[in-house]
Amino acid sequence: MSLDFRRVSFICLAALALSAPSAARAQTPNDPNPPLVPQVSRPDAAVAAEDAAEPPARVVPERTRPPALPALYGSFAALQILDVHSTLRALGNGGREANPMMRGAAGSPAAMLAIKMGATATTIYATERLWKKNRVAAVVLMAALNSAYLVIVAHNYSAGRG
Repeated sequence: MSLDFRRVSFICLAALALSAPSAARAQTPNDPNPPLVPQVSRPDAAVAAEDAAEPPARVVPERTRPPALPALYGSFAALQILDVHSTLRALGNGGREANPMMRGAAGSPAAMLAIKMGATATTIYATERLWKKNRVAAVVLMAALNSAYLVIVAHNYSAGRG
């Protein structure tokens, strides 16, 4: 079975859809599954006494990971595996490795997979650090890397037809 650009695109979109976080379920007043810890309201006098004792604290918004990143990480890892598979397939059909840094490992599937796993882990680690400083840049970086590898994998599969 040969994979073309449409099939690789479908695989990546499926990986994105499956790894996307699900929306939180809103609780309604007549919810049959109430929360495990009920909300307890304090008397107004207790709240007033506590508020008078402490100066108001400065509220610092908590940094949260952009919701697209886990999906982009999953599709990036899937594309790395597809890159190894498509490269090995192309090499088996008489192709050659175009990346000079990977030519030494091109003959060994285990070496290629190990290098790709290390590169994937390093990319995810760097992006995790990046989103804490610039959320948009992290998402754009992962989207660009996914797009580039989608083109590479599609090219490898088309070159690997024998």
